[in-house]
Amino acid sequence: MERIVLYTDQAKFEYAVKQYGRVADLKIRIKKELKTLLPKLKVNEDFFSNVIENFWKELGKAHPKHLELMHPKKIPGLLDMDIKLLQSLANEFDLVKKTKSPFYF
Repeated sequence: MERIVLYTDQAKFEYAVKQYGRVADLKIRIKKELKTLLPKLKVNEDFFSNVIENFWKELGKAHPKHLELMHPKKIPGLLDMDIKLLQSLANEFDLVKKTKSPFYF
């Protein structure tokens, strides 16, 4: 059997690992913030395809009486719900969500 020498760009690989770690960290932080805002919400991977839009849908489901009267985007103001952190995390996540795991080719 003949040996094949593989070369890797160590700097690129380390950068990719760091970026993927950022994606994982943001997912954890978003889940934590969602649990604070909507304690009964169960978050799955599909939720991360569009965090803010899915949040509005789930907020409407969580508060159906308010949904009858107004758009879901008005509900946080009525309930004194601070969603600035969630919006910030979602915006940051949108920048890196297409990052693939560096361990799979």
